[in-house]
Amino acid sequence: MNINMLDFDRRATMRFNIFLDKFLESIAYYSPAVIVWCFVTIRATVTRIIYDDYKRWQTPFVPFSLFELKKSPDFELICIFQLYCLTIFASIIASIDLLIVGFIVHIKTQLEMLRNSIQRIILDAATSAKNDGYSVDFDDPSTIPKNHLDMVLKKIVIYHHAIINLAYEFEEQFNLLILTVFLANTPILCFSMYHASLYPITNEQSIQDFMFMSAITTQVFLYCYWGNELALESQKVASTCYEINFVGAHISFQKSLVIIIQRSQKPIEITAGKFTRLTLMTFVGMLRLSYSYYMVLRTSSDLTD
Repeated sequence: MNINMLDFDRRATMRFNIFLDKFLESIAYYSPAVIVWCFVTIRATVTRIIYDDYKRWQTPFVPFSLFELKKSPDFELICIFQLYCLTIFASIIASIDLLIVGFIVHIKTQLEMLRNSIQRIILDAATSAKNDGYSVDFDDPSTIPKNHLDMVLKKIVIYHHAIINLAYEFEEQFNLLILTVFLANTPILCFSMYHASLYPITNEQSIQDFMFMSAITTQVFLYCYWGNELALESQKVASTCYEINFVGAHISFQKSLVIIIQRSQKPIEITAGKFTRLTLMTFVGMLRLSYSYYMVLRTSSDLTD
């Protein structure tokens, strides 16, 4: 009963940590977008109320050039249209991003559960043998029958293989989409930095650009952070196998553990179009590349002026 309660506590703690991680990443992801949405809405409302000159009215996002917004309700309808379209578009993008990140977190969680099962492998085998009438010592693996060790180990191997296949299928389906996100966000981040640099740092347009850049970097950071965590978690399987009490167990059982350790030394990796892995170094590299492009644009602009 105490063992079952301990296992229940571990699983409950794991579920709570997953919920907390998803909650915090959702806040970090949505906060910049919500701030931008509120900012542009307030700006459009304030300029409409304060100024009578329609030339000083500002739409939430890009200026509307199909016709001049000289009167109500044309201006209000265009503002609502822009906010509605951008909200729908942002919701679709956010849903796809969180779906991809959720898959990566799910695979990482499965690896954590695998490591928990590996830590219990001797205990589970001894319990199974004792239930079958064998006299075993829970602290001495040599007293556990080979067939019970093999039965528990077989479940571990099948579980590990299923996780690897799941990660492989996920990477095959989404690697091009992730690559598209990287290729699109790099120039967008570059041009946003350049556009923000054209205004004083306290200017409303500069603030809006900085909030937009925060949303973009948060999107890529979540991909790279959880991809990095997945790779690290997959490598921890090897150390978990090494740390269990296998001394004295059947030699075939120990050889099987060595095979699991060798396979775990190759981390499970999610890539962007097979070109680069999702790691924190990739995230830093994207920021450096965007900044380099920005400096080229800035230098060219200064020379032109």
